[in-house]
Amino acid sequence: MSRHHYPIATLSSDYLRVAVGLALTLGPLLLLELAAPIAWLLTALAILFLWFGLRTGLRQLSAVEVSPQGIAVRGPFGRQLAWDELAHMKLAYYAPRVWGSPRRRDRHHERGVERQERDQGQRGWLQLTLQGPRGRRVRVESTLEGFDQVLRRAMAAAARKQLELDPTTTANLSALGLDRDDPGGASLRPTASDRGFAASPGPRGSL
Repeated sequence: MSRHHYPIATLSSDYLRVAVGLALTLGPLLLLELAAPIAWLLTALAILFLWFGLRTGLRQLSAVEVSPQGIAVRGPFGRQLAWDELAHMKLAYYAPRVWGSPRRRDRHHERGVERQERDQGQRGWLQLTLQGPRGRRVRVESTLEGFDQVLRRAMAAAARKQLELDPTTTANLSALGLDRDDPGGASLRPTASDRGFAASPGPRGSL
């Protein structure tokens, strides 16, 4: 059995985002007299940052255990799934979001791809979702230490059960250089750029 955690460096950057977000939303709410629409907007944003902070805290307190029998999340709101009960596997990729008009996003893509590849803080991430027959889900992200081991074990279980993978999952496995019929046969490619990945519209929380 192997045990995996989310590295503190990744969690620290998430906590920093939460702190900045709360300062920019709760600060004006507490210190300024704001019009009602602006106050409601800042309140909604503050709730989102609080939810993100709570999710980050849960990831810090949790560990992912992988064994020949199954996968389990140990910690608050823990859950587990036996490989024999695996009914669905999905691998989604989330690229860094660029705000603005489509023309601005196109210019960013044309001019900024090389810069993005150099900037590890701006790279996208993968999220693996494993689901049992009764809708029970286990989600892990590629920032997890030993994510490649978890992914290979899940691929082996999916291949053994002959599960059908959706086109997005198939494309993302191919972008990583993995063959679903031979999950242990190649080294995992890094996700420093979004080339070859099938990006998903929006992330779900892990765990």
